Amino acid sequence: MNHVRTNDIFSTATWDSKLPNFENLKESFLDTLRLERKLNPEGVHKSNYNGYQSIDTLAVTYEQEFRPLFKHIMEVMVPEIIKDCGFFVSSGDISGCWANFNEGGYTSNEVHIHNGTLSGVFYINTPPGSGDLVFINSGMNNLWGGIFLASNIMSGGPKYVAPSNKYTAPFVHYQPQEGYIHIWNSSIPHYVNPNSADVERVSMSFNINLFNKENDR
Repeated sequence: MNHVRTNDIFSTATWDSKLPNFENLKESFLDTLRLERKLNPEGVHKSNYNGYQSIDTLAVTYEQEFRPLFKHIMEVMVPEIIKDCGFFVSSGDISGCWANFNEGGYTSNEVHIHNGTLSGVFYINTPPGSGDLVFINSGMNNLWGGIFLASNIMSGGPKYVAPSNKYTAPFVHYQPQEGYIHIWNSSIPHYVNPNSADVERVSMSFNINLFNKENDR
């Protein structure tokens, strides 16, 4: 009997999890971020286009206010990521954390990558019309002759954009959902689409550094 084996020689994962008790935490989180914006109205300009981005010290400045978030990231999500990737890790920390406010249809985030081992985003306020998070498949050569042959049928989970599956997609879209945390390999290029409606999209982005164990394997 003939048999054909599929070999996934390279793979890129992202991880997501909903923050427990988010519905009871949402308003206090928003109040804290709006206070930070009021105290530091200039913010910074990096990948953000027209929107507001705070300085990246929220993990220190508001450690108490966001403790449930940081605890879930470092004690629940990161151990799973370490296990999946086979990392040999002794310690890790959130090396930077900042707020993002995208308002109306003229705000977005340009293509960029982050520092650290891992990067992530936490969605706090994402009404209908909030812009998608878009990951770019940097390993896809757009000159490949098969790139336009794949089906456009969508399935559950990430929304692959023509072509439509993990072997052929040059982009993957994630529609932001309130309370969810997404984490990924920090080298993946990504951007945020403009809102399609006049809404306020509020999120927190962060980087995580992981450190090798001192002893050899």
